[in-house]
Amino acid sequence: MESLLTQVSWQRIVFAFSVSTLISVRGYRKRSLSLDGAITAFVTGLIHCFAGYDFTFVLATFFFSSSFWTKYKSEVKHKLEADFKEGASQSPSFSCPSLGNLF
Repeated sequence: MESLLTQVSWQRIVFAFSVSTLISVRGYRKRSLSLDGAITAFVTGLIHCFAGYDFTFVLATFFFSSSFWTKYKSEVKHKLEADFKEGASQSPSFSCPSLGNLF
């Protein structure tokens, strides 16, 4: 039986590492992700990129849209919520994408 690395083309490997790195670094620099979140996003991105381009598209769409909606009208959210945390400090962010990887 062939190993996974011999079945996956080098283009897919380069694509997976490139996309995962770009998205996780962008999220960390824009304060959408904490350091732990960026590491988790990198690993989750690798898994989804190896699974296929359609999974990559869905994951990227989820990431960019959730980042947008988190920051959308954050000043209003800040006024309404006493324990509002700006951007990266949301605790449930680890469980949501990680549980999806199990399935």
